[in-house]
Amino acid sequence: MAHGPAKGPDSEIDDLRRIARANAERADKYKARMGRARQGERVYVASSWRNIHQPAVVEAIRERGHLAYDFRHPARDGGGFAWSEIDTEWESWTTEQYAATLRHPVAKRGFSRDESAMRWATSAVLVLPCGRSAHMEAGWFMGRDKPVIVYTPEPQEPELMYLLGGPRTKITDDVGLVLRWLDGLGQRVWFGHGHEVG
Repeated sequence: MAHGPAKGPDSEIDDLRRIARANAERADKYKARMGRARQGERVYVASSWRNIHQPAVVEAIRERGHLAYDFRHPARDGGGFAWSEIDTEWESWTTEQYAATLRHPVAKRGFSRDESAMRWATSAVLVLPCGRSAHMEAGWFMGRDKPVIVYTPEPQEPELMYLLGGPRTKITDDVGLVLRWLDGLGQRVWFGHGHEVG
């Protein structure tokens, strides 16, 4: 069996140098990828399952280079929490059934996943229209002095309590402005002519 010409010590050193250069290039590419990911905001997108704008907002945030938590698809292994996973008749529960179901393992797992994402996030985008859960999530961010952007792509009834967010909360109907504001958060600057609430 032929093995080719024998390699001398210089040839082996050249091979090692080539391997070391290739490994260094791979490491540099990895560091560059990770650096880009760290530069963007970690955004919690709070909204409703019924909101038709939510998927496009998540996509636009990600395309802009930010990381976005999508409660509809929080993990690669499945979709987000739904009460129907526990009981298909969930809409007819009594108050007692509702309270008891909050202790169900599926509910606890869904809550834990969303709460962990909230703790991970550096900011939130509240996509209107939405309901109680999304507003409680936005309030949680406001209470921790984390920026909240209220995106209202269609006319909504005014909400006085957005004042709780102070100057770290903005309201707009322009998704481009949402993205520019998120870009500015990474530099600790808020761009644009948006509407501060505080």
